[in-house]
Amino acid sequence: QAGQRLGDSNYTRNGTLALGKNLLVGYMPYHGMNSNDAVVISEGCAGKLTSEHMYRETYPLSSQIELSAEKHKVYYGNKVTPQQYAKLDSSGVVKVGAKVDSKDPLVLA
Repeated sequence: QAGQRLGDSNYTRNGTLALGKNLLVGYMPYHGMNSNDAVVISEGCAGKLTSEHMYRETYPLSSQIELSAEKHKVYYGNKVTPQQYAKLDSSGVVKVGAKVDSKDPLVLA
């Protein structure tokens, strides 16, 4: 029937958008095709829904592992851009306070 809910997902509950925030959103159906429907939100709303995650992994250094940005440039210089190398110190470890992106290397060993 028209207006009948087809199903719930992890983002909806009883036909209501359930994002964990009290938001005013706009719903845009696209020719009745559910795969292309959209929810319109503001930039402020997008800021409320974003989060930062920090993960910590520890790798032991052995005598076979050598930290050096210069040696890395010799062997793998075409895989890392000069802007990415600028975020690293001479030992190949990211500088304190450097802003890195998801594709930037943190340690060159």
